[in-house]
This record gives sequence, structure tokens and C-alpha cells, in this order.
Amino acid sequence: MISIYRFAQQWWDAKREHYDCVIFFRKGYFYELFNQDADIGRQVLGLKVTARGEMKLAGVPMTQLEPWAAQLINRGYKVAVVEEMETSIGMGKRKALGGGGGGRGGGSGKKNSVIRREIKQVYTAGTLLDEGLIGDSSSAFLLSLCEDAETFSIGFCAVDVSVGSMFVGQVSGKEEEGRSELETLLLRLRPKEVLYAEGHVGSKALRMLRNTLPESQISTLPRDEQWTSMETEENICRAMSENEDDDERLSDVMVDDDGREVPDVKIPETLNDNNMSSETVYSLDSFLKLKGDSPMLWLALGFCCAYLKKLRVGSLPAMLASVRPYIVRSSFFLDLDAQTLRNLSVLESEEGVAGAGTLLGLLDRTKTPMGQRMMRQWLCYPLHDVASINNRLDCIETLISNDHLRIALSRFLTKQSGDLERRVSRLRMGLYVAPAKLAALLIELKEIQRFVVEFRELCEQHSISLDSLLCRLSIPAIQVARGLYRDLDELLSDMEASFDWQEAKKVDSISPKAGVCSEYDECCKRLKEIEDRMDKV
Repeated sequence: MISIYRFAQQWWDAKREHYDCVIFFRKGYFYELFNQDADIGRQVLGLKVTARGEMKLAGVPMTQLEPWAAQLINRGYKVAVVEEMETSIGMGKRKALGGGGGGRGGGSGKKNSVIRREIKQVYTAGTLLDEGLIGDSSSAFLLSLCEDAETFSIGFCAVDVSVGSMFVGQVSGKEEEGRSELETLLLRLRPKEVLYAEGHVGSKALRMLRNTLPESQISTLPRDEQWTSMETEENICRAMSENEDDDERLSDVMVDDDGREVPDVKIPETLNDNNMSSETVYSLDSFLKLKGDSPMLWLALGFCCAYLKKLRVGSLPAMLASVRPYIVRSSFFLDLDAQTLRNLSVLESEEGVAGAGTLLGLLDRTKTPMGQRMMRQWLCYPLHDVASINNRLDCIETLISNDHLRIALSRFLTKQSGDLERRVSRLRMGLYVAPAKLAALLIELKEIQRFVVEFRELCEQHSISLDSLLCRLSIPAIQVARGLYRDLDELLSDMEASFDWQEAKKVDSISPKAGVCSEYDECCKRLKEIEDRMDKV
């Protein structure tokens, strides 16, 4: 019973911190669910429940965590994963050295006999990063709301951590107008999870959330976990100071075909990612200006960041480097409010079902997950400017009339596997990527780079400018060809010279090539000498 209590104390500590989560507790080669979590595992997953002492128990193999967790998340549950932070050998060495730090339930004396464990990840519907957990190619937004009931001003922060995008905005005005804008926002984004801070969203807004998004997860941020306006400023200042040290941070200026900066030229609305924002917010001054101009927006941003930090999701500096203002209404796009989107069955049928029977279901013939998400955004924000519409139609006509270009592009897109945008986002967030998956990503980027060069040459053979073609589609050519204003040539060449990609993909391990790392070369040399001496014995 004593040994049971030692790890049980770790479980209770994790449960106290994340009482609304199903805890997957690592023990050896299994993840175990205890007490009420075991009951959920039996009811939802069909797991067999046994008993250990006074604790109910159900378990799944450690290699099967992702599919089991995905089932719970799809049913509206939150999942927290408690990992072992040391082996039994490591625990023995720690005890021999007289060290404490047994993690949850650890410390000195007998309690030091338990393996150190910590919560490493919390999964919710709107904070998923792994493709296997997300399940589909649609955007996986977490939407944070903060309302001023007196002025009916609602600030919001929408973040899709799976692709590393974050948008902030505010709807305000008369109550009826504001409610309509909020409903339109909910239909356009279709967030997987909505976060509201306790005491900061009224009953009418909550009722609209539940009626408009019956399948979305609704989460509450308790008062004691909310960032105040000052705490938001402190944390953002700290995060932005880290971004200032990043030489590769994106710039909001245009560049010419040779990569040279064109000063004092802002990126127009038509050229921004997803057609949802007007200009990128990078500077600390821009953030602090939001605090005074849009207090509800500022609080919603703080609540969202506090929630992500609590759940240990991604990198706050990386997320803040991609924040953009969200366009609620713009003269450049045709304004389709919630009622119009419903009546025309743009995204959902009259029965509220997506897919068949909708305009999106009829038009969506995209080949990649990124294309599917962009198609949805284009339908939510149809062009209003005649010149832009004609430019896009001219581009489509060019591809239809030229079989060589269309077939080459279609074949290449059909060969693409997985969601490149989401895989790149994991790297950008500073999250662990297995060596085999990293190698596969580098190989895919190299293939994309090679295709862009070949496709440009094919366009030139038919007297067509690829840059002009892409610009007419309202996608900046430099963004597509150079990868978000970054030239990948040097980076991919350096990585290719560092290790064998095919070998890393095969064995799921990276071994630097000779001459890349002197310390590694020296270790290999010493190891070879030891092996030679052992062979002579």
C-alpha cells in the first residue's frame, strides 16, 4: 500500500491541477487511467477496468496513446499526459546521491523512492499540434473572447497552433449589429474550442456560442488563472524581447524579385495570408497600442496566451511573431454575414451539415490540406474589386488553356502527402520532431524547391511569367517561390551537407557527416580505437 500511495500522490497532484482532464499516467510501457478517469475509459473507449488497492485502473500501451487520446478529444474531453522523467536506474542514482526532486510526490526520505513524473502535454480540441490527433485538414482554431457588457464590445483572439497563425480583433457597436458580427465570426472560423474568461462574457453571448457551435468545446478560464492587463503587458514584452533576438523574424515590407527590400511599401490586403488580415503586427509598440485602443482585445489576447501557457502548448514568442489583425469587414471583400452564409449554403447546408449540399462541397477539388483551408477562406471572403476578380479569372484561364502547365501542377500536388504547413509549424514552435519525420520534411522541401524551378522554366517555354501568374491569383510570388520571404537554398544545402537524409529517414536517427561536428568526430575516433583494442583481446 505504501508503494501505491507514492505514485498515487503524483496522480492526485496532476488531477488537482487539471481536474477537468482525463489523465494518461505513464507507468513503464503503459499509460494508466485511475479512478473516475478509468470509468470514462470504460464508458467511452471500452477499456477493461480493474482495481489496484483502492484505486480503479485501466490502461493502454504506450505506443497507442495517440489513437486513444484522439477518441476522447473527439468526444469533447480534455486529455493530460503525465510522463516519466527518469528511468528506474536514474532514480537509483538520484537516491544514491541523496537528491530529492522526485517530481510530483517526490522529495526526501521514502517518497524519494518514486520515479519522477511531470505533466508534459495537455490536449484540448483547439490546441492540437499533431496531425494524428487533429484528424482532418480543416483549421483547428481556439477562440478566446472577452466582453464589455456596457458598450457591447467583444475582443477576440483566434489561434490555430497547428499552423502557427494568430489573429486578434474586436466587434463593437450597437447590440444587434455586434451580435451579428460575432455570429459571422463564429461561422467563418468554426473554432474547435472557445475559451471565455470567468466573469468576462455575458449570458447572451454564451447562449449564441452554444447555439452556433453545438459541437465545439467550450472552456472556462478561472479568475485565478486570468492574466490582468499588466500581466499581459509583462509577458508580451518578455516574449517580444526574445523575438528581437531572432534574425530570421519576418518583415512586413515588400521585396523585389532579387530579394531586395522596397522601403515604405506595406503589404496590401490581397497579398496577406488567408485574406484575413490587413498588416502584420510585429513591433512591441504595436502591441502596447492595442492595450489603450482596444482594451477588450488586449484582455482576450492575454487570456488566450495564459491558457496556452497553462497547457504547455507551443512557444509564446513564436506565436506572437505571427499575430495579425483580423478583418471583420472590408471594402475589398464582399461582406457575407452569418445569415447570408446560411441562406446560400456556402459552408453548411440548411440542416447545419458541412460537405455535400454546400457551395464549398461543390467547388472544393483541392489536392492538399493547405489548399482546402485556403478555398474555405476564399469563399468566406469573395473578392469585391472587379480588377482583382478579372486577374484571378485570367490566371485560371491561362492554366485551363495550357495543358502542359495544368498537368504538371496537378501531378505534383497529387504526389504531396500529409500537411506540410502543420509539419513546418512544429519546427517553428520549437517542438520535438522525430529524426525520420525531420528528414522526410527536408526531402519534401527539396522536392518542392526543385519543382518550382522546373515549373518556372516550363512557364518560360510557353512565354508565361510565373511571378505574374501567382500575383494574379492574389498570392505574392516571392512568398510562394522563396518560402515566406526566405530563400531555402542555403538552408537546405547546409542541412544536406550535415547528414544523410535518406539514412536518417530509414533508421530514425541523425548521424552528422564527417567534418560537420569535431566533437562527434573525436568521439567516433575514440570509439573506433576502443573497438580495435577489444578485438585484439
